[in-house]
Amino acid sequence: MRLLIVTGMSGSGKSCVMDVMEDIGYYCIDNIPPELIPKFVDICKHSDNELNKIAVAVDIRSGDMFDEIFKAWQHLKSIEDLETKILFISANDEVLIKRYKETRRKHPLDEKFNGNLHEAIKYERKQLSRLREIADYYIETSELSANQLKEQVKNLFLDNKSDSLAGIPVTSEICFAVSAARIKGEYKISSKLGGKKGLEELNAFCKSNQINLTTRRYTAEEIEKISSSENHICIYGKLEDKFGDNGVVSVVIGEKHGTKLDIILWLMSCRVLKRDMELAMLDRLAEYAANSGITKLVGTYIPTAKNKMVKNFYDETLGFSAVNSLPDGTAVFELDIQNYKKKNKVIDVMESECLYNEQK
Repeated sequence: MRLLIVTGMSGSGKSCVMDVMEDIGYYCIDNIPPELIPKFVDICKHSDNELNKIAVAVDIRSGDMFDEIFKAWQHLKSIEDLETKILFISANDEVLIKRYKETRRKHPLDEKFNGNLHEAIKYERKQLSRLREIADYYIETSELSANQLKEQVKNLFLDNKSDSLAGIPVTSEICFAVSAARIKGEYKISSKLGGKKGLEELNAFCKSNQINLTTRRYTAEEIEKISSSENHICIYGKLEDKFGDNGVVSVVIGEKHGTKLDIILWLMSCRVLKRDMELAMLDRLAEYAANSGITKLVGTYIPTAKNKMVKNFYDETLGFSAVNSLPDGTAVFELDIQNYKKKNKVIDVMESECLYNEQK
């Protein structure tokens, strides 16, 4: 088994790196504490899914972060049959300051230094210096475009360079992202996709290895056809950050049955799981459903080797109540939305009539 620890300066491009990881089949989740990494590795080693490649991205969150990561790294290095490597991403101070000012994002240590960006970057660089010293790989992104960074990462970690990026099975590689900022970028949610670009990105998203709670597969054309049906509610979510447009990262489809809405598809990029994107999508779904006379949402979880980690997605994350379960692990959940209150309290969602303008 191989383990890659991705770390480095905030704003240097770790999000871009994680995009590539997902594109080549990695499974990405935010906010896993460093001390839990060895436990997760142990779970993977004893998993029936033959998980043999793992990547963990860690970010500065406190002055003690390095100690936690270093202890985990030392333990991981001692595990038999586990190859542990570190990738460090960085950029010079001038570039980092420019990126933060352009995007108007706050540095993870903004509160600690009362908004003094220079001091926050200085402190972070000092705290991460020891990780830089023990890193096996180093990428300086100050003069790299997003595409150039992605190419470097692919050249380093894509085993077979001739492979299609979307063709690598998700069960072979897993990627965890632990970030200082819970949310990176700008989310947009809409019931309309629109344009040739939107359709192309939806098609690419549907073909990639994403979290799928019902195991159903649809082509972009099928989803677009369903979205125009009066018997269905279809919403799309996309993410844009300073390194570019990540395109569609979530699709939810509900089928109307009287006053109930059966969620027949909940497809989500693992990059945005646990970042409240799922709550933002639920808020919008409940809004559209209520406007259509729906009083109850029904969600079904069908277990597969790839979606075990979202087994409790509906009840623990979204607040649904379990109403039925089968011996094979299939479970049905319901949520009464007659007095629904919005659950997303963290991220800002851009209201968008259509995710993409019509293009000829």
